[in-house]
Amino acid sequence: MKKYIFLIILFLLINESSFAGMDNKIARAVKISSPPKIDGILNDDVWEKAQLLNNFVQYVPYNGQEPSFQTYVKVLYDNSAIYIGAFMQDNEPDSIAKFLSQRDSDFSDATDIFAFIVNPFNDGISGNQFVVSTAGVQADYALSATDKDVSWNSVWFSETSINDSGWVVELKIPYSAIRFSEKDVQEWDINFFRSIYRLSEWSCWNHVSSDFNHYWYNTGRLTNIKGIKPALRLSLTPYISGYLENNEESEWGNYYNGGLDLKYGINSSFTLDMTLIPDFGQVQSDNKILNLSPFEVHYNERRQFFTEGMDLFNKGNIFYSRRIGSRPKYSGEIEDKLNRDEEIIANPTETKLINATKISGKTNNGIGIGFFNAMTRESQATVIDTLTGNKRNITSQPFTNYNMLIVDKPLWEKSSVSFANTNVIHKDFIADVFATEFRIGDKDFNYGIRGSGAVSRREEPDSVELGSRYYLTLGKFNGKWQYRYNYSLETDSYNPNDMGFLRQNNEIDQSATIEYNIFDPFGIFLNIENSFRVSYEQLYNPRKFISFRMDYSFYAMFKNNYSFRTHLALSPVNQEDYTESRTTGRVLIVPPMAHICGGINTDARKDLFLDIHTGFTRNKASWIERKQVHLMLFSRYRINDKFSVIYDYFTSKSENDRGFVENGDNGEIYFGLRNLKEITNTFSLKYIFTNQAFLNFRLRHYWSTADYQDYFVLGNDGYLVPTVNYNSNHNQNYNAFNIDLNFTWNFAPGSELSLVWKNSIYDDGEIIINNGFDNFSNTLSLPQVNSISFKLLYYLDYLKFSK
Repeated sequence: MKKYIFLIILFLLINESSFAGMDNKIARAVKISSPPKIDGILNDDVWEKAQLLNNFVQYVPYNGQEPSFQTYVKVLYDNSAIYIGAFMQDNEPDSIAKFLSQRDSDFSDATDIFAFIVNPFNDGISGNQFVVSTAGVQADYALSATDKDVSWNSVWFSETSINDSGWVVELKIPYSAIRFSEKDVQEWDINFFRSIYRLSEWSCWNHVSSDFNHYWYNTGRLTNIKGIKPALRLSLTPYISGYLENNEESEWGNYYNGGLDLKYGINSSFTLDMTLIPDFGQVQSDNKILNLSPFEVHYNERRQFFTEGMDLFNKGNIFYSRRIGSRPKYSGEIEDKLNRDEEIIANPTETKLINATKISGKTNNGIGIGFFNAMTRESQATVIDTLTGNKRNITSQPFTNYNMLIVDKPLWEKSSVSFANTNVIHKDFIADVFATEFRIGDKDFNYGIRGSGAVSRREEPDSVELGSRYYLTLGKFNGKWQYRYNYSLETDSYNPNDMGFLRQNNEIDQSATIEYNIFDPFGIFLNIENSFRVSYEQLYNPRKFISFRMDYSFYAMFKNNYSFRTHLALSPVNQEDYTESRTTGRVLIVPPMAHICGGINTDARKDLFLDIHTGFTRNKASWIERKQVHLMLFSRYRINDKFSVIYDYFTSKSENDRGFVENGDNGEIYFGLRNLKEITNTFSLKYIFTNQAFLNFRLRHYWSTADYQDYFVLGNDGYLVPTVNYNSNHNQNYNAFNIDLNFTWNFAPGSELSLVWKNSIYDDGEIIINNGFDNFSNTLSLPQVNSISFKLLYYLDYLKFSK
């Protein structure tokens, strides 16, 4: 059997003759001594020296065909920067979309854009993208073989203008914004993209097949780059911030913070980023929910230092930055350490970050190396003796050091292997995870193998715990027909959660997927996607069945830019749930499941955009029938080119849901039969004053109830047995109300002033309020926390400042 697997893999790797890459265009850069003025006009004489790049082709919707309007690009460079000048022809300049948005927007709003992609290392798996909209709004991304890092930021310059024949953009990208080697003569992979929003059309200079999963996969080549040196990349961004806050007891207080971010180019390819005494108090509030599951809730990272330039550190899937500065490790054990007559008066909900540092870059051979370090202060809870009034502190987490090292080596185009290690150290505790990740395939990764493996080791004074996991995916990843086989395994002792995130271990999951996609328009369709997946899941220890499931997904984009999607799922046999009981080895039998959902999107080019989605799930057997229905409505209305309103609504209702409630004194495991309801209303306003100043308002109210109808004991056979001796109340009426109001002014490159108001109310009660208006009114009457703050950052570039 192993012999046949080896032959299949060998065939997939060498069978690239049918999928050879297309011809790549060549451009010649021209070096200048006097730079053009970046004003969006292109009237400087120096532009006459540059080679004219044209003959763009469509990327979407009609891949490879001639675009509706032509685009013309010129490239210059000097000893400090590369300059791009582009003219986008348009016979209807009054119809050019120019909606204002904030920096690093995904440009889903109404605007045409121009994009420049550059990869100085020519490795086919990395690079940077610089984007400018007709309104002059900038965005920049870091590109990798599998993803686009939208949080990456750099300082560069651009201007745009609209004239009678189309629109113009000029870019100046300092060498401090990109990394490259110190070779005397260089060639860089490049490409240019242009979008026409009203036509839903994208075109590119070097043709990129729609068969590729990522638009940056096929590039042209920029030659004749001579005699340039990487710039000294040294910048400081000091900040000051101030807060006026009240707590739930309506007690007001104020405090101030100060710190700085430092960015230093260690050499031509490696950069050190450091944040000292950071302040993340203005970060958007988390979308908190009522969690009745046995699993931890995963929250998105919103702190800029931990989102920007982190793509390299995501390899191996062992780093979850929300662990740093999270709830103290032993905060839940403080109550067990109380003496008689003591009570807790303060128990911090997060640890304080002292500083964080990351070093990342690539060697001349293209090997990516990254190092991360962060330190948090000791966290202490305060308790008081109610008789004597004496207070004492109990450590809820000692001083903690977090580290990560990553090495990523490209093998050939779009193939690579990486090795990573995370390490957490505090008093009497060490946790390590060692991981590897690889991608091996043909030139364009049409056929290939992806996989990873990891070993976790956690050492405490009286124990050492070892665990492991790995996954493997092989198949065909591009083209109309795609197929893949996945195998993943986590042992029952694998635990990366001191610095990573794993929802569940002790499982083996196998699946096979086949996809059929039509990328070229036909009939009433722009494109169609079909996917069918079969999966089989079991416990790792002991080897026991968990579930068997089949899924089918369909997506269609129509020529009027409406879209439709649907998803069908079926588990035809009983499932065995070994997690809901919260007790090792105890199973809950779950009836067969059927699920259907679907949705429709209207044309996003219109001022009013709607996304409607609904679904129904049923688990049915002779002893129980569970029903769940959900509805989602997303709406966006553009009032004008500066002002937009967004309303997002979600509701879900479940009947006869069964869930764990608590353990009994004599080993019983109590379950409840409950009806669940969840409603989320989110209202947002965005007003863009200029391409450098914007206002965001976001109000979110989340309401969830769990109404228990009856209680049971979990039997040894996995079925629930009625009980008459249990009368506890586990009803829950949970509310989370948040307001985030944020004004940001980017008053200089890399510098900003932000003013923020945050309001929060959280409540978890046992009395269910069935009327939505009564519940909302009651929520607003509860104690609330307010925070009003300002933060001023100023970007200091050494090269500019030294002059």
